[in-house]
Amino acid sequence: MGAAAAPLDGGAPTLGWTHSRQGGQGPPPFVAVPLHCCVTGWGGGRERKGGRGARAWTGKGWLPVKAGRRRLTDPSSTGQSTAAAANGFYTQRLRGSGWHAGRGRGPPAVPGGAASPRTKRPPPPDAERKTGGKGGNGLGLEDPKGQSNTDYLLKAATATPGALWVQVADPNQDHRCWERPEDMDTPRAAYKVTPQSPGSDVAGETAATLAAASLVFRARDPAYSSRLLAAVRKVFDFADRYRGSYSDSLSSVVSPFYTSYSGYNDELLWAAAWLHLASSSSPSSNSVYMSYISANGGNLGGEQDDYTISWDDKRVATKVLLSKVFLQNRVGGLSVYKSHADHYICSLVPGASGFQSQYTPGGLLFKEGDSNMQYVTSTAFLLLAYAKDLASAGGAVSCGATAVAPSALVSLAKRQVDYILGANPAGMSYMVGFGPRYPRRVHHRGASMPSVRDHPARIGCDDGFQYLHSSDPDHNVLVGAVVGGPGQSDAYTDSRDNYAQAEPSSYTNAPPYEVVVGEKSNKADEVVGEKSTGDKAVARRAR
Repeated sequence: MGAAAAPLDGGAPTLGWTHSRQGGQGPPPFVAVPLHCCVTGWGGGRERKGGRGARAWTGKGWLPVKAGRRRLTDPSSTGQSTAAAANGFYTQRLRGSGWHAGRGRGPPAVPGGAASPRTKRPPPPDAERKTGGKGGNGLGLEDPKGQSNTDYLLKAATATPGALWVQVADPNQDHRCWERPEDMDTPRAAYKVTPQSPGSDVAGETAATLAAASLVFRARDPAYSSRLLAAVRKVFDFADRYRGSYSDSLSSVVSPFYTSYSGYNDELLWAAAWLHLASSSSPSSNSVYMSYISANGGNLGGEQDDYTISWDDKRVATKVLLSKVFLQNRVGGLSVYKSHADHYICSLVPGASGFQSQYTPGGLLFKEGDSNMQYVTSTAFLLLAYAKDLASAGGAVSCGATAVAPSALVSLAKRQVDYILGANPAGMSYMVGFGPRYPRRVHHRGASMPSVRDHPARIGCDDGFQYLHSSDPDHNVLVGAVVGGPGQSDAYTDSRDNYAQAEPSSYTNAPPYEVVVGEKSNKADEVVGEKSTGDKAVARRAR
């Protein structure tokens, strides 16, 4: 079916990202990170009015950061472990940056609709709402309540009755240009899914994200939380009632870039799980969404073993989430999800019954050569999340006759994080700007090209490709971005043309935000890094 589109200056809701003069373009990373997108990365950061300059979160507070070419201090020489040192470093970068797409350079194909419901952080205490700017959407990148991204999704979900706005721009057009965000002039049409052109996958993802956000705001802004939840119910009903894949309905502007290969069943179950948590008085209650899960889980893939988590396939993530409900509340009927979550974990643990994963000679989990790090970071996130749930319930992973302790999951995740940060055969950190050696030629438009301050004249669509193909180091250091990573032999080619290895993406960078920084909202102890000393592992805990 044809794509439903409308120009941004027409009657459709304005969905373009607010544009910053310093290069940032996209949703604020402190609210939610889009996960159903394969092109989004960081721009140069954003300015504040009144001469205050940009500010970055350090883990303890917001500190000023100079605008222009942004290069934050590398703490890896402080004597901390790699993961522990990256804790403040990575948080600092994410808080202080704006967004700009890497390979595709436009906003996500599903604008936050595939946002991971896990990267929720407080905004700076003196944050001011900003609107306007070239290409501004009027929503504001900064908000004292941290609602900017959820405001965006809320508008996308409620602006047009019976429709969900899901994409800005045609990636085919965007891919024809290599431009700075300040120079972007490709069409900014907005696209929607409707009952006639359904998108159960993107609608399910949007519902899951808003449901998770409603949990975040429940205590500090109950009215806003209720507003989100009311919208979520309608979006989920839309996704479930009008079934179909958005990459079929909007094929001309979605495929092959954002094709939903796994279909939409996983997103429906994923959304129902989050809706149960968000709408129930307690996780153990028998909500309408728990009834939905019980009745439809099998048909939606809940009883199938799956061994990969990706931006497209949420089956494993849903099983881990529902296992949490089972472990904490012993909800009847959810034990099957614990069993399948265990099967997934067993497939990752060398020596365990059911082990079937591939690791590089240097110890990196390897799934495929195109942006393999996306699987590494997502897997590490699930390992830590599941380990925390198991430890809280006094449980373990059942691998045949062997019980695998939560600490083994933490150790495995820690090895993956340490590999990313430099403990690998190449001695290279795959997080840009961390450590003495890291990728210098990232497949990212904003990083590769000179800033407006250094090169005020416009750089046109075709003229920018000289920077893509140049062997010169990046003009702007994309500090904190994790690239696609090495191949199955641990080899990495530092070239912008090597997009399979050199591209940073939202689905690669959302998980390590939680893996490295750690989720502290429940005030429980959580492992955020370990320092290996010989055969001893000393856990560093954050309170």
